[in-house]
Amino acid sequence: MWVKWLGGLFIIGACVVLGRRQANILRKREMQLQGFLQLCHRIETEISYGQTPLPQIFQGCQTLPFPIAAIAKETASGLAAQTGNTLWVIWNDTLADFAPFLCLNKADMEVVQAIGNELGLSYSREQMKKLQLLTVRLQEQERLAHEERVKMERVWQVLGWCSGSMLVLLFM
Repeated sequence: MWVKWLGGLFIIGACVVLGRRQANILRKREMQLQGFLQLCHRIETEISYGQTPLPQIFQGCQTLPFPIAAIAKETASGLAAQTGNTLWVIWNDTLADFAPFLCLNKADMEVVQAIGNELGLSYSREQMKKLQLLTVRLQEQERLAHEERVKMERVWQVLGWCSGSMLVLLFM
C-alpha cells in the first residue's frame, strides 16, 4: 500500500517539476531578451561616443547575464582571431553554439541574429539608426515575452499539479 503512495508522490513530484521548468523557461526568455537589449544599448553607446572597435565592445560586455556575456566574449574572440569571417558569420555561429542555453523562440532569434547582421557594414551614423531599430524590435519582443510570462507562468505551475494528480488518480 505504501508503495502506491510513494509512487503517487513521485508522479506528482515529477509533474510539478516539469510545470515549474516550463514556467522557468518563460522567465528566462524575458531575462535573456532584456540582456540582449542591454547589449544593444552598450554597442550603441560605444559606437556613438567612443567609436570603439567591435571586438573591444563585445569584450567589454562581461557583466551581462550568462548566455549573453558568453556570446559576446566568443564573438570578440572570433573577431580578434581575424580568420577572415565577417561579424555576421561569427555572430550566427556563436548563437548556434549557445542555442541550448537560450530560451528564445523563432521570432526572438530573428531579431537577435539581426544584431550581428547589421553591425560593421556601414558608417557609425547608419549603424546607430540600425541599432535603434533593433532596440525597438527587441523591446517589442521583450514586451510580448513579459505578457506571455504573466499569462502562462501560473498556468504551467498549476498544470503540473493537476496533471500529476490526474495521473495518480488514473493509475490507482
